[in-house]
Amino acid sequence: GIQGDEIVETIRRSDKYTEILFYTAEENYRDVLPTQDGVYRAHRRDVESKIRKLIDMTLKRVQAPANMRGLVIAETADIEAILEDILVAQFGDKGDLFRGRVLQKKGIYDFDKKYQFLMGMLKDKLAECNKALDGGKRNGQAASLRTRLEPLQQTLKKFEEDVIGTRNLLAHVREQRDAQGKVTLKSTVIKGSITIDHNWCVKVRKDLAKHRKALEELKAESIG
Repeated sequence: GIQGDEIVETIRRSDKYTEILFYTAEENYRDVLPTQDGVYRAHRRDVESKIRKLIDMTLKRVQAPANMRGLVIAETADIEAILEDILVAQFGDKGDLFRGRVLQKKGIYDFDKKYQFLMGMLKDKLAECNKALDGGKRNGQAASLRTRLEPLQQTLKKFEEDVIGTRNLLAHVREQRDAQGKVTLKSTVIKGSITIDHNWCVKVRKDLAKHRKALEELKAESIG
């Protein structure tokens, strides 16, 4: 069969430099399994704990402040694209024209203006639902839509802070590292600073995921 060294070489030739874990039931696994940079070895009885340690190590590295900056900017770009899709859908067959002549023109609709536009549309749609239900009127469709939209509205109220604010902060900062290795990012455009550590990184990723999910759910609704 194929040897471990050959498997590693095949993976590396495809420009994949992720960690690789080999395991075996052999007691002398350190002697029979390949040893290379990024390659880990384990006995079968220890493989579960070894996998957990590798996952934890990878997550901490990915969520390190130096890497988080690029991840957040890339993720917010994806989120902005979803937001644009929602706005474009409101213009029907003129949507592509609106995207090209308005949304994608610099200086016309920045991220914050797109968000404000979206929240205005959401507010109007909920007002329509409330009007349809005014005075105890029975309207199952309006009631159902309101039930689905209200939680999304509540979540997205923090979008400006959690998404736009975080992106803007990380786009204009300088790193400072203390003797313990804790990184402080000092803004070059606003006063103050923010301390970046593992817990902060985890919170940011959760916030971005929460708002992305809300936008994806909103995209599936008809709010035009």
